Amino acid sequence: MRDYAAHYSVPKKRHQPTTSWRGHSRAQTKGSKAFFLRVLGGMLVCAMISGIISSFWVGHCIQKSLSGIAHAQELQGHEQKVKADLLKEKELILAGKKFEAMAAVQVGLFSPERQQEIGFR
Repeated sequence: MRDYAAHYSVPKKRHQPTTSWRGHSRAQTKGSKAFFLRVLGGMLVCAMISGIISSFWVGHCIQKSLSGIAHAQELQGHEQKVKADLLKEKELILAGKKFEAMAAVQVGLFSPERQQEIGFR
């Protein structure tokens, strides 16, 4: 068998890219678009999760503060009721002392002096 490889010559061509620039950029664009969309999707998912968590947290804080306000109003109402009851009782006591003082003046009864109190003990 004869070797024809030595006689066959291939003309040397100038540098030719194996793929055209359009094909190369399309391949790169498809990969970069997919990467961009993947990153964008990840960011959207993270933003959505953080938004949901923050809305739950804000709702919890609002609920906690509203329950604190309701508790404070309940305590204030109870304190006002107790204060009103004490004022009524004070008025009754003062009214009773006034009646006793007026009766003592009318009848002529006066409280004993300090020397008399010591002598009776």
